[in-house]
Amino acid sequence: MTRYFFYFVIVAMLIHTVIFVPRVHIDERFRGAILSFAIGPAIAVVLIAAFTATMRKFKGQGVPEIFAASLPKAVYVPILFVMGLGSLSAGAIVWVHCTFVFAKYLNPDMAPSILLILFVTVTCLAAAQSSKAVMYSTEIIFVLSVPLLLVLLLHGVFSKSLNVDSIRAMLDYTWIPPSWNCLSASTNTFAGFLTLSIFNRLFTEDRKIRYVWAIPFIGFALEILSFFIPIGFHGTDGVDDYIYTWVSTMDAISIKYILIERVISIYLLVSLVITFTYTMFVWHIGAQTIGSCFRAFDYRKNTPLTKLIAFGICALAGIATIVLGLRIDEATLFKTISKWMQIGLPIDLLFVACVYVAGKRLLARRAGS
Repeated sequence: MTRYFFYFVIVAMLIHTVIFVPRVHIDERFRGAILSFAIGPAIAVVLIAAFTATMRKFKGQGVPEIFAASLPKAVYVPILFVMGLGSLSAGAIVWVHCTFVFAKYLNPDMAPSILLILFVTVTCLAAAQSSKAVMYSTEIIFVLSVPLLLVLLLHGVFSKSLNVDSIRAMLDYTWIPPSWNCLSASTNTFAGFLTLSIFNRLFTEDRKIRYVWAIPFIGFALEILSFFIPIGFHGTDGVDDYIYTWVSTMDAISIKYILIERVISIYLLVSLVITFTYTMFVWHIGAQTIGSCFRAFDYRKNTPLTKLIAFGICALAGIATIVLGLRIDEATLFKTISKWMQIGLPIDLLFVACVYVAGKRLLARRAGS
């Protein structure tokens, strides 16, 4: 149970710290970004502790089942619908962002729209599978790709091209109070714990999730690396000249003793695999969450109708993603990502509070009966 939970959390961390968060924090680097690295994990550890402790009391059940047993339908259906849309939109934004990157650096001869259609189609087919299949797929991809990405991050730390003076210069801004923008981005790094809302259905053994205390430290380390490595390579002012900060940083790193000398080639391929993994399980969560609002949806039996509903929800999300990718430009996308993370923090707080209250009500009802 523990290892699967960490797979989801760490993959979500990597997506946020390498794709989303660096751009936000670098834009806010003189306005409290560094202090947010400490405050964000502190907020996250409270949310994680409250959420995991509640879900542990309902083995083999997801949040939809807890809500259905403790709240009126008129209350929990809108909550599930909003959370499902949030999960689907997270995957959509990631794919649109990555399509811009891959079309520019990995395959510039192919139209971005074609790439996006291919990505979305594969993701829809994968996300519509059973929760067990999605979980096992995540484990396989995690074991094969994440260690390689971590090696690339560490190689950047020990690179001779890293300018330590630029990093030291940023330490003068350590104690500036963070803005809401960078605080919400820092906390959003840990949003992977919400995957337990659906995948808790598979955790039927009465075992505690161990080493939860390590999650804030892992997230803190990844945020520090994703923030300071680009600054060390490009300078405190020069780092602002790049649209895709981490892609440009990886393009500046080379490894001499492997078959592919340019790190960016490996980085883009690994990022593609991790992006697929992330969008697969967040779209699966979105489809399962929204699908639970329909009476015909039965995740236990996994009937053809259940699969059709899940696939239909993913297909609608895929169509919306393609439309978004065709109509939005890069500047607008970054603004959208920033706004999305700003509203993500209060929504996560409200959702965890709702799960906690619903869990308390259900336990009190069981004790009374």
